Amino acid sequence: MKKTASGGSAAFIKGCEKKTLGVKISGTGKYQGKGDKTGQENDFTDLSQDEIRKNIHKNASDLIRNRNGNIDKKVNQVYFNNKTTKFSDINSILENGDTVIIKEGNFIIDENVDKQIGIIVMKEGYNVLPETLNGGNIIVTKDVSNINAYIYADGAIMSKDINGNYYKDEDLSIPLVINGSVFSRNTIGGAVAGTGENKYILPGGKKTNDFKLAEKYDLNYLRKSILCGDEDFSLKINYNSGIQTNPPKGFTIQ
Repeated sequence: MKKTASGGSAAFIKGCEKKTLGVKISGTGKYQGKGDKTGQENDFTDLSQDEIRKNIHKNASDLIRNRNGNIDKKVNQVYFNNKTTKFSDINSILENGDTVIIKEGNFIIDENVDKQIGIIVMKEGYNVLPETLNGGNIIVTKDVSNINAYIYADGAIMSKDINGNYYKDEDLSIPLVINGSVFSRNTIGGAVAGTGENKYILPGGKKTNDFKLAEKYDLNYLRKSILCGDEDFSLKINYNSGIQTNPPKGFTIQ
């Protein structure tokens, strides 16, 4: 018997079913995939992906310059580490408006992010195929339901446990809300089947026949909730325009 996120039995609620096209975006986004096929509208930003990546890399590099003696510390509202880091280990030292910069490692969000922060995760030479697993990614564990953050990642946002293992479908039933912005190497609808050879889309526009690989990068599969109505969602991204008026350090785009 399948359960809803609130514990109810989906079998007794007419119209409820597990869906993987559960992403709802409120605001502005720029992504690749098959949004036209899934009913998820494209709403593009003014800057190209390369321009945004170049700006944020420059900003982050300036912020962590000469920080070799201050690794795993927060200095002037910027926490920096050069290895995989868990959010729960640094949550207590973070305040609203701080920025977390992780270089050459992953950032693991293993509890709700209730403060509004910036997150920048960088990995030189990140590849989708063959996969880069040891850096550049933002890992979200299954019990996280709310993230207040402006997010940039050279890699992807993925659902995994703290050891890097993928979850079973039934473990991903809790809906996730991201309030802020997301710029990552994910698709929306990339794992929706097309026709012919190479029917799935990977980040960067590469095509593949490997559904499981495409699924890892498609935000539709970040959560797999039981949806009963039009307002239900597996993942909701609420764009916060504060990134333009009062951005955290590292997110000023010129």
